[in-house]
Amino acid sequence: MSYLYRFMRYIFLILFVGFTTGESWFGQYGVSKNDVFTSMIKSNDGGYILLGTSNTLGNGGNDIWVVRTDDSLNFIWQRFYGGPLDDLGKYILQQKDGFIIIGQTISSSSNNIRILKIDKKGKKLWDNIYESKFENIAHSIEEIKSVGFLITGEEEVPE
Repeated sequence: MSYLYRFMRYIFLILFVGFTTGESWFGQYGVSKNDVFTSMIKSNDGGYILLGTSNTLGNGGNDIWVVRTDDSLNFIWQRFYGGPLDDLGKYILQQKDGFIIIGQTISSSSNNIRILKIDKKGKKLWDNIYESKFENIAHSIEEIKSVGFLITGEEEVPE
């Protein structure tokens, strides 16, 4: 999947259109290259959390990219999570004390599920990579109270 990002150049945009008021708003986040948002949630304490992937800034290759805005979509902070491999942000889940992010860590030989937790200011609290000898792709996550998390996805197994 990461090869698709190498051939496209985007600056992520947000377009808001108010159906009842006719009001509209247009904004851009990102610098250039391959900045892509894949998920967005409204934060319980106001504003929005945008999740995606960037190779413009960060730690090398593609990195998980989180942007925090206020209610008017004004930039508050951004954080990058990843290492020398390609890391892609897929989905974000809100909790009382922060956010759970699922994504992918991609190397030349595998595609692994990555789950990390950040606090409300973007500080990484924990980070886990679930490796397999096959290609794993996470699609969504839900919290099961007092038990853990249920993650849906797919595993590509050779025939």
